[in-house]
Amino acid sequence: MTAAPPPESERTAAPAAAWLEGHFSVVAGGPLYRIYRRLGLAGQALEHSTRRVLAIVLCTWLPLLILSLIDGFAWSGVRVPFVKDIEVHLRLLVALPLLVGTERMIHDRMRGVAEQFIAQGLIVPADRARFDAAISSALRLRDNTWVELALLAIVYTVGVAAIWHNAVQADVATWYARATGHWVATTLAGSWYRLVSLPAFQFILLRWYFRLFIWARFIWQASRMNLNLIAMHPDRAGGLGFLNLLSYSFLPLMLAQGTAIAAVMADGIFFRGMTLPQYELELGGVAVLALIWVVLPLLPLMPAMASGCARRRTASRSSAPATFNLSPTSATPSRSSRA
Repeated sequence: MTAAPPPESERTAAPAAAWLEGHFSVVAGGPLYRIYRRLGLAGQALEHSTRRVLAIVLCTWLPLLILSLIDGFAWSGVRVPFVKDIEVHLRLLVALPLLVGTERMIHDRMRGVAEQFIAQGLIVPADRARFDAAISSALRLRDNTWVELALLAIVYTVGVAAIWHNAVQADVATWYARATGHWVATTLAGSWYRLVSLPAFQFILLRWYFRLFIWARFIWQASRMNLNLIAMHPDRAGGLGFLNLLSYSFLPLMLAQGTAIAAVMADGIFFRGMTLPQYELELGGVAVLALIWVVLPLLPLMPAMASGCARRRTASRSSAPATFNLSPTSATPSRSSRA
């Protein structure tokens, strides 16, 4: 009979080597993940994505509709009624569900990464302990409660304050706030948007950036080891091609961030008299974010992969696949043959 996996609270305490077989993930962990589990919104492997998406929509978007109906600004009565606010609908009905719904896909593709490093023979025996330590460090950082509390504090003290200040300063009456003389009156729906919906979106987005940082940090730590790359590997990346496939999994997150930026632009153009050229910074930011999500985490491995490609032609003259160890302190890789 197969033994049950250890409880989640004991994962990081267990030796990392015991979790190499398909359990490495920077997604399935942390306080929010534990809340999901207790509410039945996620399984151990982040199942029930539909439940989480529905729950987040019911908590962030639906109350705004109900409260705006109570306020009398759902369909009319102000320059920007609720149903016509493109920004809030794109942010809460498109971008936020993407951020929540893509967790399972990225987890499924990431949890075999550590196993691939071992199965491909990329980690030499002398570096196995360092590799296990890097995994343990990533899991501890992922599960750190204080980090997510800090993110929440940043959202309420900086993120929401900055966006809300810009929103209410505009000389446009909206479903969430109206200028009355020298004061800005916040509606019931506006209060929910400010205290719940907007912070939820910003927190989940910041949490993903923190997860990306953990992933990039793990790759950087792996790049500092003597990776046993294979010059003639069919993936043309020395055996690291599986990382490229994982990078494409981050594209929905890039789409979510791009949607949020597009929402701000659409709101400015349709209701605040802005023009597209005035959003040059935002348009450039979309391209930068694409590089951050897809390319940046793998940059530490680029020298190793480039070195492998440069030696591919030389290795092709050999009768057996050539390998080479590349360490940060070694300028000249050593040649060997594999049985």
